[in-house]
Amino acid sequence: MAGAVSDAAPSLWDYLDPSWDAVVVIDPKGTLLRVNARAEAMFGRSRDVLVGQPLEVLIPGRFREKHAQHVARYLSAPSFRPMCLSADVRGARANGTEFPVEISLFPVSAPGGLEIVASIREPRPLAESEQRLAAFLELAPDAMIVVDEAGVI
Repeated sequence: MAGAVSDAAPSLWDYLDPSWDAVVVIDPKGTLLRVNARAEAMFGRSRDVLVGQPLEVLIPGRFREKHAQHVARYLSAPSFRPMCLSADVRGARANGTEFPVEISLFPVSAPGGLEIVASIREPRPLAESEQRLAAFLELAPDAMIVVDEAGVI
């Protein structure tokens, strides 16, 4: 019946697919199992192309060896890893351009075994953050002074 509401309980993926962050799911071998719409847009590749590929297709070639070491270390004791930004974590778009990413990881017990869910986002440019801070300071009802570690205003 068209338009009927399903009685099936929503799966975790039903919540992750429309996420604002890119979300990819991999198996312990590093194979992409699922890719959400934001990941398609961020990396410039469709999920039809990505699913079944090694995770490394999303990583610039110059970082792949180091990334493999990170993956092996993570898989030796998988646990939740909160969102973080690191200079050596970068993504690769289909057109070859590189970009910085922030990634959080969490292991999930799935019927087929362990799966790793990665939430990926592009960090906001520093200039944008500085502009937001400046706007906040301008609107603050109290006087504020910002100083660095050395006490310089």
